[in-house]
Amino acid sequence: MLSPQLRLIAAVENGNPVERPALPWSHRAMTATAILKLQRAGFTQEQVEALAEFAESDAATKLDLAEMEGRLRQEISEARAEMRTEIGGLRAEIADVEHRLTRRIDAVEARMDRMTLQITVRLGGMLVVAVGAMAALVKLL
Repeated sequence: MLSPQLRLIAAVENGNPVERPALPWSHRAMTATAILKLQRAGFTQEQVEALAEFAESDAATKLDLAEMEGRLRQEISEARAEMRTEIGGLRAEIADVEHRLTRRIDAVEARMDRMTLQITVRLGGMLVVAVGAMAALVKLL
């Protein structure tokens, strides 16, 4: 079976009308004209087919590179947008955690204040009892 390039060459040599293929191979380095020149220069059918296959499958043209660049730029743009969204979500989570920690710290500080007051009252009460006991002992003696 002939490759699309060779079918195109045969059509051109026979003078048949040729439609451009939908595939982008016609934009590649290996054009129908180049294949004809190779054949006229003495390349064998197998050599031309090998070169045509290479041009069709492996060779990158400026158009290929431009398309790849466009796709890469698009992917980078999408990745940046996704990262911005993720960063925004993380900032919201951090703000939430910060708010909860602030509330917990405030609650702990309030509890410590209450406990300090309770200890002060208890120590004051114990001091009053101790002074009263000392005064009673002094009167008795």
